[in-house]
Amino acid sequence: MAFIRSRVDAALAEFLDRKACEAAADGFPTEIIKVLRDFVFAGGKRLRPLLSPTVHRVLAARHAARSDAARFGVNTAILIGDLALAWSDEILHTAGLTSARLAHVLPVIDRMRTEITRGQYLDLLATGRPGPDTDRALDIARYKTAKYTVERPLHIGATLTDAAIARNA
Repeated sequence: MAFIRSRVDAALAEFLDRKACEAAADGFPTEIIKVLRDFVFAGGKRLRPLLSPTVHRVLAARHAARSDAARFGVNTAILIGDLALAWSDEILHTAGLTSARLAHVLPVIDRMRTEITRGQYLDLLATGRPGPDTDRALDIARYKTAKYTVERPLHIGATLTDAAIARNA
């Protein structure tokens, strides 16, 4: 497992280094790439479409002199999440997959992204509104954690290796 993680880390580091060099060459500030890199290599869950539970605070602190630092942090974190999502597509499309494998894995990834968004929305709806509805809490856990962290990554891996189980996902 450590070997796989080190290869993934190396590929992500190379990709982000290349993006930082491209941004610098274009005269674009590289701060958001550095913040994304720090988040990715901090451990825990990897690239999520929504990074703002923690990234917004880093950005607000870096720009504390602004009168709108908190709002700036949240808005920039959303942009970083959008950028991470776009770059995850770029990584997938440049991974050297055959067109057949790519065609099989994209629907699984699309479904995973829809499920995580549903789970996040259910979580936002429930925030600050505690109640006895355990089914809602289980749905949130299912879509935000179980499907995103375990089930869909297994389906993606199975699809990429042509396992029969993935075709029935």
